[in-house]
Amino acid sequence: MRLTSRNYGAALLVAGLLVCLVSGLSKATAQTAEAAAGSVCVLVYNDANRNAARESGEGNLQDVSINLMVNDSVIIANHVTDGQEPYCFKELPAQQYTVSFSSPLYEATTLTSFNFALSSGETRPLEFGAAPKPAATESADAAAVQIPATTPVRVGISALASVIVMAFVAALGLILYGLFGSKK
Repeated sequence: MRLTSRNYGAALLVAGLLVCLVSGLSKATAQTAEAAAGSVCVLVYNDANRNAARESGEGNLQDVSINLMVNDSVIIANHVTDGQEPYCFKELPAQQYTVSFSSPLYEATTLTSFNFALSSGETRPLEFGAAPKPAATESADAAAVQIPATTPVRVGISALASVIVMAFVAALGLILYGLFGSKK
């Protein structure tokens, strides 16, 4: 088939209609998916009186890890609180979810995990109450110094271990060189 100006114009018209149709369908699909998506909004509060109920004056807590999971074990999202909550996990498909809270600094005064089915378009608010852990009392026979395993501490320990291993390998190399390498 030869492409003539008449065929060329018809081909451009069909191509333009197809582009408009695909564009309109993708926008409609995106709007439907957006409307169908749900969200889970989480808040962690300082339950100062440990009564498992949020009351006025009980502010938000920082440094609490929140895991959003499917199938009770597959973490699909995580948030560490910064005191500016509530924080919302958005655009979630309708399905069964588990949200769990944990922190080495606080002890829970409410449930630490929630299992629920999220419906299309639903916003599920969840609140977690916690209170600071009591200060550890030092016993007289506690001889070990406990250093928190923060990221800088772990990096420092790794670097120190690397230096020790390199010094050991260098010393072993010098010994082997002294025994076998310098015989003249």
